[in-house]
Amino acid sequence: MFLKQRNRLRSTPAIQFIQSIDSSWKGYELFAIWVVKKIKPKVIVDLGFDKGLSTIAFAHRNCGDTYGIDWVGENNFSQKRDSMEKAFHNISAAIRMKYVKNINLIIGPLTEISEKWDREIDLLHIDCAHSYDEIKEQYESWKPFLKKDAVILIHDVGAFPNETGRFFQELTLPKRLFAHGKGLGIATNNSSLHEQIANAWEETANLPS
Repeated sequence: MFLKQRNRLRSTPAIQFIQSIDSSWKGYELFAIWVVKKIKPKVIVDLGFDKGLSTIAFAHRNCGDTYGIDWVGENNFSQKRDSMEKAFHNISAAIRMKYVKNINLIIGPLTEISEKWDREIDLLHIDCAHSYDEIKEQYESWKPFLKKDAVILIHDVGAFPNETGRFFQELTLPKRLFAHGKGLGIATNNSSLHEQIANAWEETANLPS
């Protein structure tokens, strides 16, 4: 995924650190940094932070509050535990090196956390579920807190086309898609942002709502 030449981000030690993190989310970190600059969110919710890459990228500009929310659960316990330990290590390093300062980590069942949530959300990233029913449950749980023009990002829409991908296709919002990697879907009513994405980024496709 590439920014068109006139929009290239300047490489900094912070960005180099972010790009050094090994994660299945790799390839979308520059878009995360870019979109935060454009929409200036007060609240970002990152559901499923893997090894910390997405959370750190969203928080890079220290704009508002970034909440990384995840849970080990019972499925793939060992793998998830290792991933979360790496996330803690990477996020701690980013804070220690003063690359970010606005990250709040919450560990627990995501639906239960949503029941106690009380803040409006500007950007919601879902990377915590790969089945149709699971991702639908998470979306419906957090949907009441989304602002009218909130940006919704859904990862793995290409990796699981009949599950995550199907749910993304069914969203009745204007949508775009980064098809490379495991696929990152973008849904928002913010028409200006759609135009800016089309003008700034290569490899995106506009999809019917």
